[in-house]
Amino acid sequence: MSGRSLVCVAVFSEDLRSSLYFLNASVQEVVFASTTGTLVPCPAAGVPPVTLRWYFASGGEIYDVPGIRHVHPNGTLQIFHFPPSSFSNLIHDNTYYCTAENPSGKIRSQDVHIKAVLREPYTVRVEDQKAMRGNVAVFKCIIPASVEAYITVVSWEKDTVSLVSGKSWLLRVLSVDQSMELMNRAVGWGAGNTPLSLCFGLWFYTCVRIIIHPQSLNWR
Repeated sequence: MSGRSLVCVAVFSEDLRSSLYFLNASVQEVVFASTTGTLVPCPAAGVPPVTLRWYFASGGEIYDVPGIRHVHPNGTLQIFHFPPSSFSNLIHDNTYYCTAENPSGKIRSQDVHIKAVLREPYTVRVEDQKAMRGNVAVFKCIIPASVEAYITVVSWEKDTVSLVSGKSWLLRVLSVDQSMELMNRAVGWGAGNTPLSLCFGLWFYTCVRIIIHPQSLNWR
């Protein structure tokens, strides 16, 4: 979860014995791995006891779907783990909010975007580049769009020596026959720099060879 801060809302009725409190951990986005599922609380308190409900931001009320989605009596919304083939934008990438209600009135939480990240094998790659002598070859770490937002490129390596970090690496070509093999490493992270094992705890490597243009022989 990210964007965590505390916001306290209180509603009082003319009857001093009736009140409604909504203490919300003001989460604006919840990102979770498809293999774990998630629990999103809707904490509220009041006298008499409150009724808690969840809704889509579009206004439709949330109902239980066995094994997929469930609202607990304490107001916590649970989205269960699921295989990639069962991904649904309506459930796994949507904006929700909750309400708390009793005779004092009704209060609404802020919108919370809940997004599942599919945990499945992926690879990063680097394409071969061509460059003339004296020019610069730019290599980019190509990451699948489905996980790009949650991946950090941590290093580029040559002969087990770490060169730089970042999604791209620049190399000035000095020799006509210059060639080398590079490897690039990437690791998955969740929102708020929380480790998220999207790649099953393994590094993925890609080798690339620099290719020099034949025209470089006549370069001036």
